[in-house]
Amino acid sequence: MSVSSTVFLGTPTEKTSDGFEDTYLFDVSRVYKGDLASVTSVGTLANGNGCGTSYVLGTAGYAPSAGGTPSVGVSADRSTVIGGGAAVALLAVLGWFGWKRRRAQ
Repeated sequence: MSVSSTVFLGTPTEKTSDGFEDTYLFDVSRVYKGDLASVTSVGTLANGNGCGTSYVLGTAGYAPSAGGTPSVGVSADRSTVIGGGAAVALLAVLGWFGWKRRRAQ
């Protein structure tokens, strides 16, 4: 919470989108940090892409734990992990051949 200017608990009630950014309207039930009205809006990249997120309308969030550290959840399917590993291995082999070739000249 130390890096956030505002921390609140609320329920998303509406969503609008321009295709790039989604804007959610929240009914604020509790403010932990900052100064908010009883209704506020939050913008995020559309459809949870990039660093964006998405919310389910009508469902409340959860209260932050005191003194907790922020966490980021990352998930990847098996094919992504295998493909990433193969790409790293290929780059390592190509780098080794390039190093060998430069050394031989």
